[in-house]
Amino acid sequence: LADTAEGADRMVGLTDCLQGRIVKVIDCTTLTLPDTEANQALYPQPKTQRPGCGFPLMKLMVIGSLRSGAVVHTVRGSFYQHEMRLFHAARPTLAPNEIVIYDRAAGHFVGAAQVCAQGADLISRVATRKIDWRNGEHLGKGDRLVVWTKGPIKPRYLSQEVWAHLPDQMTVRVVRVLVSQKGVRTRELTLVTTLLDPALYPAEEIALAYVRR
Repeated sequence: LADTAEGADRMVGLTDCLQGRIVKVIDCTTLTLPDTEANQALYPQPKTQRPGCGFPLMKLMVIGSLRSGAVVHTVRGSFYQHEMRLFHAARPTLAPNEIVIYDRAAGHFVGAAQVCAQGADLISRVATRKIDWRNGEHLGKGDRLVVWTKGPIKPRYLSQEVWAHLPDQMTVRVVRVLVSQKGVRTRELTLVTTLLDPALYPAEEIALAYVRR
């Protein structure tokens, strides 16, 4: 997968967006599998379905190239595994200086800190954290630097060692943009990114990259 994605990226060519850096996109989906004992053991069906009346479910995380759309890497898990557990397993595949675009599942302190631990950067929708736009450093309209603090509870998918190595706090950038697409009503998105320099990474480029995902 990595080789075919590299070949597809070469055919598309370089882009000036986001300083020409490699940009990867991440998303999860769920697949039904043949109803075999082996599949039921690894990827059990939903507990709400009676035995013999459902199919095994696989959760599949796909890491792709924003440039070509080609798949770079996949991680498989069961329906009951949180996608951040799959992301934790996929994190070593990220290379320094890459940019990761993820949905709101990673738009929190742990997601941003884990990406930065790989030497990469994150663009994501803010998860559930409410942004106080009166705090932080003003960079422009709907564009601020804020400090996020590590919470008191360790996620179950992280070991105590990994949790201990995460910083106690980190500076992130929050960007609020209006997105207009033909045939779709205008939406307001609140994005978080570790790309802190507004001169190198304008808010418009960050928003366009996320929408393209």
